[in-house]
Amino acid sequence: MENLPGCRRRASSQNRAGPSIPRGAIVILTLKRVAFERGAPMRSLATLALLLATFVATCLLCTNASAQGAVCDVNGAPLGTATGSTLALACGSGARAVGSGATAYGAQSQAIGAATTAYGISAQATGAVATAIGTNARATGEATTALGVSSSATGKYSVAIGALSEATEDNTVSFGTAAQTRRLTNLTDGVAATDAATVGQMNSSISAAAATANAYTDSAVDGILDSANDYTDTATAGILDSARSYTDTATAGILDSAQAYTDTTAAQTLTSAHSYADEADVRTLATANAHADAAAARTLASSQS
Repeated sequence: MENLPGCRRRASSQNRAGPSIPRGAIVILTLKRVAFERGAPMRSLATLALLLATFVATCLLCTNASAQGAVCDVNGAPLGTATGSTLALACGSGARAVGSGATAYGAQSQAIGAATTAYGISAQATGAVATAIGTNARATGEATTALGVSSSATGKYSVAIGALSEATEDNTVSFGTAAQTRRLTNLTDGVAATDAATVGQMNSSISAAAATANAYTDSAVDGILDSANDYTDTATAGILDSARSYTDTATAGILDSAQAYTDTTAAQTLTSAHSYADEADVRTLATANAHADAAAARTLASSQS
């Protein structure tokens, strides 16, 4: 086991011999490490998952090397440190895997804690059961996952997906940052209450809601208009009847008052006329009598002379 070029076992009180490792598996693992560290194209999660599966299939042969964990090497030169458990595994220059089931793959990668996984150059998984995949990826919160170059997941149970993405709040999934956002494309419509809805689904819902609201509004407006018209007609008829009744009553009252005033005025005028006529007759008679007396006196005087 110690002479194999792919794995070395740490000193152990148990000193168990691990299974032999096919040289082809070591070659595949070495090529994957070199390709990753030299920047070979790994632009899709599918490619990354394939490499990770290849890594697990080849390197897990080393995990039972000793009670202190296992490290991968090339040509007998150690490329990492693994401590704390027979399930810890470190592959890469300066890689560290500390804790039961911890796996660090890539130069300067660190998987600190039980069941943590760091895959990529300088990737760090330090939160409980955290996973960091990608160069400089950081998964520091409990049960967090960081996928992508320089991605960071710090919130509890959070997930950061994509280069430079940050997930800082608990129980969230982030696809970017506040300043650098991304769109989720090619999604199907949501079905369950907790599913995400697409823009098309939202537009359809908004259109349906608008149509329902418009129909309700039209019906309500028609009902209100009919009620208003009925009320207006009834009110107008009532006002017209009241106006007519008031006019008739007022006209009758005015007519009665006018007639009474006319009768009173006519009576007063007639009385005044009678009085004036009587007085005029008396004055006329007195004047006539005086004139007749004067004429008679003159006539008598003339006849006597």
